Amino acid sequence: MQLEKAVQMVVFSALVKCRSFSRAAESLNVSVSHISKKLAALEQSVGVKLIERSTRNFTLTQAGLKFSKHCTDLVSNIEQGYAEINSLRDEVSGVFKIACTPHMGTKFVIPSLSDFKQQYPDIEIEVYLTTDQNLDLLETGIDLWITISGSIAEGYVAQRFADNTFLAVASPAYLMKNKAPSHPDELQDHNCLIYQGWDTHYNVWSFSKDGQDLNIKVSGDYTVNMGYALRDASLAGWGISYLPSILFGNELKEGQLIQVLPDWRASYVMPFYGVYPSRRYLPQKTKIIIEYMKEVVTKACHVTRLGVGLYS
Repeated sequence: MQLEKAVQMVVFSALVKCRSFSRAAESLNVSVSHISKKLAALEQSVGVKLIERSTRNFTLTQAGLKFSKHCTDLVSNIEQGYAEINSLRDEVSGVFKIACTPHMGTKFVIPSLSDFKQQYPDIEIEVYLTTDQNLDLLETGIDLWITISGSIAEGYVAQRFADNTFLAVASPAYLMKNKAPSHPDELQDHNCLIYQGWDTHYNVWSFSKDGQDLNIKVSGDYTVNMGYALRDASLAGWGISYLPSILFGNELKEGQLIQVLPDWRASYVMPFYGVYPSRRYLPQKTKIIIEYMKEVVTKACHVTRLGVGLYS
């Protein structure tokens, strides 16, 4: 009798976590009808309705919400018990899925995997390149998401890997035609290339020097929603752009781009996070890859800030 109650609670926990009968069934490798039967038996056992169904989805009742916490704790205790035991004999092997932006992936993550594979040949790495800032790790099966988004779903950890500073840059051709600004205020006299997010217009550039902080509203004739498109526009001599230094390879070192206002520090930074499941006992494989990728991202943010390509 107690075993059946535990099974019902595990099923209900999966249903709450997956937010879908079909996904819960898939996660437990059972049929949807099996999920429905266990839920019905559980509601009959506790004597209250736990969910309210609609045509396409369901919502938890107040009783369901309270009871779900006990079910989640039960599953968590089971998983932690197994994880604690497994950690004693945990081999560093198997498939590990990493998600990141195309730029981060192609420029830094993928080139770094050669060294990693030499150290851990039994780990099979799958890299998923995406610009999605609302990635569903549960649905995609991602183990580690390297992202600039600090907004994550409940049940996951967002560890801040590194901060990437910004630089104001322009091409030599542009600066031959237009006198380089010596003070941030002079940016208002230049064609500034602007990043446009889905809901924000990034036309205020921040700088600091000797305790003085300035926020300069800029304008220009080119706006785009991809950072590397702004970088390419600056390379083409269209104007001055204000970008995270991680977008630069050897362009600064080789003189294709020149830092504008080098005596002023760009105040804005872009944080990079490593997002992964919030479990007390992470597999040894996960711990190793998280630390390795944290080092990769930190090195990328530091080296590119100096104007030197990391894997060039």
